[in-house]
Amino acid sequence: MKRLFAVCLLVTMTIVSGLTPARAAPQVLGVMAYNDPVPLSCAMGQCWAELVTVCLQKHRANPLAGTAYTFHGEGGAKLIVTDAAGQQKVLPAEAHVKLNVARGFTAVRVEMTERQVRELGGAKAAITVADGMSLVPVPEAGDPDPITEKELAYVSDILRPEADRWLK
Repeated sequence: MKRLFAVCLLVTMTIVSGLTPARAAPQVLGVMAYNDPVPLSCAMGQCWAELVTVCLQKHRANPLAGTAYTFHGEGGAKLIVTDAAGQQKVLPAEAHVKLNVARGFTAVRVEMTERQVRELGGAKAAITVADGMSLVPVPEAGDPDPITEKELAYVSDILRPEADRWLK
């Protein structure tokens, strides 16, 4: 009987521990403008660069490492792909790279594969980011407190310009 109870308890604990409550969306981040191209380093099939970010919503949780984000704002981010002859193609970065938090609210990692760079005709790649760009967490199913359009408008229209003034 004790053995059956222990097995039932173990199964119950395993099930319950696997059911974590949905986490509310973390804060929208401000990404520093990079008018000069930031080169992506490539090794072992992956290309990456880190971009500096700042907290825009202290009332929301800090993002965990690996949290996925997307670009938001006018001007966008540009991926510059350079071929072996030095010819460049400028493409919208959003269509080709992934953004994941590297360290809390202070840095994101821009990633793509070396294969993607080659498929775009490049030998190397770099990224630029326009003034006023923000990063928005990728929405997750079951989010109890997602970023709303109204909230995003406030961040974009009020908080982001204020952060730009403070950073200059």
